[in-house]
Amino acid sequence: FQAEDGIRDRSPSRGLGDVYKRQLKVMERAKAIVADIDNNGRDDIVIDFGAYGVWAYMNGGVGSNPWQLIDARSPDWMSTAVLDASGQKSLVMSFGAGTGAAQSPPGKGVWAYAHLSKAWRQLDYRATASVRGIALDFDGNGQDDLVVDFGTNGLWRYVPGSAAPWVQLHALGSKSLTKADLDSNGQDDLVVDFGSPYGIYALINGKGGFTAIYGAPATAIAAGQIDGK
Repeated sequence: FQAEDGIRDRSPSRGLGDVYKRQLKVMERAKAIVADIDNNGRDDIVIDFGAYGVWAYMNGGVGSNPWQLIDARSPDWMSTAVLDASGQKSLVMSFGAGTGAAQSPPGKGVWAYAHLSKAWRQLDYRATASVRGIALDFDGNGQDDLVVDFGTNGLWRYVPGSAAPWVQLHALGSKSLTKADLDSNGQDDLVVDFGSPYGIYALINGKGGFTAIYGAPATAIAAGQIDGK
């Protein structure tokens, strides 16, 4: 069955319900982000379907078909971030190691995609692949910074609008990156699991050094307001 959105099923069609792919379990490698990428006040779903590329299910629809292709490639990781004063969420995706020189899209490295303008912007083109990234609002100004793990090249912070936007935070790579407000001041803090033998550390509001939280790595980390304060 070839759906109208151009995504081919790996199992037989069971009727018109397949057209809009509400049964997304047919894709084994799906990674998804929920975000309002068109600024209409309703969340959209952005899904990496592996070999099928990255698609957005636009809440509110676009004509008769709400599915839109963002990129035919599968990124190493993807996130959303508010990178300027417009308040619009951009998609941030990494497509392997850069070439060491700026490229036009589609290119390698770390990219930001603004859906309203359909514009791609290359954020990093170093010849080292990044393995994960996260958006955090360290200073509470409504705009995000990015923290990107470049593996053996360490952890780096991207500050939008800065003349020298990339600043190294740590020489080590991470096992995981998590966002939390550990000091309850309305500003994001970074929680990094550096793996064995280092354990888990926090960078409060993006300032100062890393503070040890726990001396062993975790299977998974989740942030939550568990004491109601």
